[in-house]
Amino acid sequence: MCDSVGAMAVAPEDLLEAVEVLGTDLGSATKEDWSVAGTGDWTCQDTLKHLGDCLLSYAGQLAAQPQSRYVQFEAVVAPGATNEELLEFAVAAAQILASVAATSDPMVRAFHPTGRSDPEGFVSMGCVEVLLHGADIAGQFAIAFEPSLGLCERVLHRLFPEITFEDASAWDALRWATGRTSSFDGTLRTEWRWRGAPLDE
Repeated sequence: MCDSVGAMAVAPEDLLEAVEVLGTDLGSATKEDWSVAGTGDWTCQDTLKHLGDCLLSYAGQLAAQPQSRYVQFEAVVAPGATNEELLEFAVAAAQILASVAATSDPMVRAFHPTGRSDPEGFVSMGCVEVLLHGADIAGQFAIAFEPSLGLCERVLHRLFPEITFEDASAWDALRWATGRTSSFDGTLRTEWRWRGAPLDE
């Protein structure tokens, strides 16, 4: 939701904040074995490859503005990339998305399966990708991964406006919304979908 014309409730700076948490927290584990599980059936390495590709895809959507499909490219890392380089790839992709969003007209709309989205929407999706995949990896190495509650609350409002969480932290609610935990209300979401389209459309 925009606070005013041209102002985003979830802004590019939020994505930079999220990826700073990612880089700092996972940077302490790059000497570990990242061939272990990360997200679902992916290894930690695969999870970061997906993350970088996903963020660059969002940047491509904002740049090209296709209305009915994704821009037809795939971002891949060089064979043999180290853990440090995989993390660098993901961080760089987030920074590119933040830069593209910051220079995009707020009225830009581009395809996403959950609804034609705007710069704020793609930034919000990028934040969720960074935070959730980062937490998935951090959990494998007992690393505390604690994004700011204000960031989580803004992202929840933009992508999951139907979720209220007065009795839980916004981070717990965000993890529940994306099927990571049942601690929010005792149930585990096996299917979920965020809202890509702006809230007023």
